[in-house]
Amino acid sequence: MQKTVDEFLPESPALSAQPPIRLMCITDQVAMGGDTRCEVWLLRTIDKQRFSITAFTSPQGTTSRQIGSIAGIRHIPAPFGVLEDDPAKRRLGNKLGSAVSFIGALAKVAWVAWRTKPQIIFTGDRSRSMMAARVAARLSSALLVFHPQFFFDSSYHNAGLKRKLALKADLVITNSGYTNQTYARLGVPPEKLLIAYNGIDVDAFSPGAGSEARAQLGIAEDALVLGIFSIFGPFKGQALLLQAMPRILEAVPNAHLLLVGDGDIRDELEHLTADLHLEQHVTFAGFRRETLPFYRALDVYVMASTQEPFGLVTVEAMACEKAVVGTNSGGTPEIIVEQETGLLVPPSQPEALADAVITLLRDPACCRDMGKKGRQRVLEKFTLQGRTKQISDALERLISQRPRR
Repeated sequence: MQKTVDEFLPESPALSAQPPIRLMCITDQVAMGGDTRCEVWLLRTIDKQRFSITAFTSPQGTTSRQIGSIAGIRHIPAPFGVLEDDPAKRRLGNKLGSAVSFIGALAKVAWVAWRTKPQIIFTGDRSRSMMAARVAARLSSALLVFHPQFFFDSSYHNAGLKRKLALKADLVITNSGYTNQTYARLGVPPEKLLIAYNGIDVDAFSPGAGSEARAQLGIAEDALVLGIFSIFGPFKGQALLLQAMPRILEAVPNAHLLLVGDGDIRDELEHLTADLHLEQHVTFAGFRRETLPFYRALDVYVMASTQEPFGLVTVEAMACEKAVVGTNSGGTPEIIVEQETGLLVPPSQPEALADAVITLLRDPACCRDMGKKGRQRVLEKFTLQGRTKQISDALERLISQRPRR
């Protein structure tokens, strides 16, 4: 039987000296990407004694299942009407149905916000979540916390909405100095900006043998394997690395490229692989929910993205003690320490990318040393526990600094 909205309302809290902060989180994300994983991990690890949490998600998809499985929070599915990227689902009838669904979700969010009076509304940078968060904050007089996982770019389809929310928010939490600067240039005051680097569970990403994954994928034991793990998209750099492969193979004939992921440009990447006669040197592993065995199968990880706001996969690879090559753009230089945990190259230059990869593949001792230093850097700077504490403390400060009314 479907629950009514009232059934989702919290029970009256027991009297205590410091009642938990009422926090409402809103996301309309369906699939699980790096940005959504960070939201889920935050909700999973945040102290439920310090925060009483209500989380709205779309009813379908991995995000809803993951958040719905977290103990100690109230999970409320709401049909935000998000259309997937499949063009067939973007016909007029589906768009109208999507709009109707979103109106219903907005009404549900508004009703719960008005009844429960959350103290903080927390949302990321997806369009419908941002609109719902703004409405909920106004109805409940809650503080508004905006946590964009992507930098601000005026060419993005939701740029106007992101600008308005960033300027209205009481706190903007960014995932890197690079992302932070883009919002500072919008006019967000420094005192309302906080950099909280994305973090990972360092126990879930650790060094180990990669022979099993290599055997599963049919990659030779003596191959020197480099890889990119990411959605297949124009700015993610898979095509750039494919263009670099002939130069890499000329210097390191047993090099092999592993591409983990999927996306809109997969056909283009497969055609490029064929055009460059790389079929025997490239493996398309597809989307993998469990990536640890494949990180362990690598000798070098490559972050070839031309403009990455942070790069969670780079941190995951470093936690597995892999030397990394990254482009000197976006948030990547904040992760990789040049000549210590990896090498940085100019973006969109396949020759420079190839030369850096060749340098590392030819020097396994250097790779091992960089890998160990990379994991230590992750332990010091990019842990899930550290990020959760930083954000939790910031939310508590926000509440404590709010003028009494």
